[in-house]
Amino acid sequence: MGIKTISYFESQHFGNNNSISRGINLNSYLPPLGLTDDEIILLSGAPSDHAITVSYLSSADWRKSFDGDKPRPGIYFEVTGPMIEINQKHRVGVCKTKQGGLVLYLKDIFFSDSAPKGLGGVMLKRMVRAASELNFTHIELLAAGGRLYRDVPGRPGKRYAGYYTWAKYGFDRDLSVHDLDIAQHFPHHPSGLSKCNKVQQILKLKDGHEYWKVVGDAGFMKFTLRSPSSERVLLSALKI
Repeated sequence: MGIKTISYFESQHFGNNNSISRGINLNSYLPPLGLTDDEIILLSGAPSDHAITVSYLSSADWRKSFDGDKPRPGIYFEVTGPMIEINQKHRVGVCKTKQGGLVLYLKDIFFSDSAPKGLGGVMLKRMVRAASELNFTHIELLAAGGRLYRDVPGRPGKRYAGYYTWAKYGFDRDLSVHDLDIAQHFPHHPSGLSKCNKVQQILKLKDGHEYWKVVGDAGFMKFTLRSPSSERVLLSALKI
């Protein structure tokens, strides 16, 4: 699949000079996974020349999480460096489901405005490649932004775009009652909207992307890693 193709863009911005600080013994938390340095670099999404700190975060550590996010307890990679927003860090977790499966949880992704266009999409392709080979079941996150979501803290008028961007990359969720009810206020909404019950179904409609960008909202989204999944097919087809 296209996900396994290493592009020139990827070779220029990923895979070089990453430092890793392991504050814990991974074998104690993720037997028998362990994780090599290369796997940590891929799963964390860290660009070249960025630092990665590995730690365990429990449910208690996330109790102060705002905006309704519900991160799973697990091993978290915190990424800092020149392409991350000032005073921010990426946080990506390796977590277990109740059934014992492995999930990659994208808690925070904060690329700076100066980061190259397409960096997030290539980062996701690298994560998918590694997580698939390690038999993770899916990737999940809270896709922030949308009509009812607040502005970025300290930056009035600056809006989160995750609800649309992650959907564009293949993440999906069920439509809520609010997502469905708002259509009545848009008499010229895309044809076929009434038959949709998933975000990806809306995006497949004519003018569906434009409609979701205007009326979409935040929500927990999932990227299935089974092969071939519709999410992986979509991500592979994107020119990023």
